[in-house]
Amino acid sequence: MATPKDAPGSNKVPPSTAEQVKKQLKLAMTAMSVFGVSWIFGFLLIFEQINKIWVRYIFIILNSTQGILIFILYVVLEDGLYKVWREILGIIDSSTTNANSRPKNQVIANTPL
Repeated sequence: MATPKDAPGSNKVPPSTAEQVKKQLKLAMTAMSVFGVSWIFGFLLIFEQINKIWVRYIFIILNSTQGILIFILYVVLEDGLYKVWREILGIIDSSTTNANSRPKNQVIANTPL
């Protein structure tokens, strides 16, 4: 019986559960470290002797980058969305193309409609 990974043209082996867990753990640790460092500076603002302007600026900068970090980690670096964006932008990966493939917007002259 043929399985999806035995299908012709499918060279990619699906990631194992351990690989998926490792990737998600890495993403979570990255996000938690940025969030934690940011809020450590926020907590330090409680104390009057540490409540300096430079601590406020560090807190504001780190806190404002959290949304950007979430976008990069969970949208930009996501494999499925990465492939979709490459397809939308017309970027062709040489490892996945074959002799019969051509860009969608390529016009072939003298072809009957």
